[in-house]
Amino acid sequence: MDPSTKRRPSDDTHNRRTKKYEEEAIVLDILPPNSINRHDKYRNKTLVQAVGTKWFTLLELIIKSDSTVMLQDRLALDKEHRKEVETIIGRIHYDKLTSLATQQLELAVTKIVEEREREFVDWVNKATPVSIRLHSLQLVKGIGKKSRESILQQRKIKPFESFEDIEQRTEVKDIKSLIVKRIIEEISNPEEKHRLFTRDEKKDHYPKTFTKHRGSRRKYPRKY
Repeated sequence: MDPSTKRRPSDDTHNRRTKKYEEEAIVLDILPPNSINRHDKYRNKTLVQAVGTKWFTLLELIIKSDSTVMLQDRLALDKEHRKEVETIIGRIHYDKLTSLATQQLELAVTKIVEEREREFVDWVNKATPVSIRLHSLQLVKGIGKKSRESILQQRKIKPFESFEDIEQRTEVKDIKSLIVKRIIEEISNPEEKHRLFTRDEKKDHYPKTFTKHRGSRRKYPRKY
């Protein structure tokens, strides 16, 4: 083998560092073992649909047989701290969520935004244009040109400190709800070009899951 083609140790280190997985997820729905609509490889185990608390990744998880989980519970995903999770099957598309999981998603995302308020306020303070004609602030529906200008003017005077501060000093109303809606838009649209708060599924490292139907020859994705 040509020495120049050998992978350097630093390459492996770089790859490990650039792989970013969710460390925690919130339960959106619980599918019990042997449900009539379960045809997946793990149908004899409890399956959970969940959303990650960092990148809002939609995931399917297998729960340990001796564990009990409830809707909106938080589950540790990193291998060192997992208690309830047996296996992370992989990413699931928004259109594969159950009706209950879809209903629970907005509640979960709202909780995450509330807990990470400081991060989202910092984003408002630092948001930049995405093109000559479009500012990233305007990608959040509800923030128009007038609201954008009031934000830009006020943050020059003093950086915003909270959602309430933004609402009191600008034309924007209920900024938390606007951010939640933007996040759900990004989650539900895999073709979204501008991702403000989520990761492009093409750039993450989770295997993609699918519902395995009888007669399918497709192999189930590797577990993580």
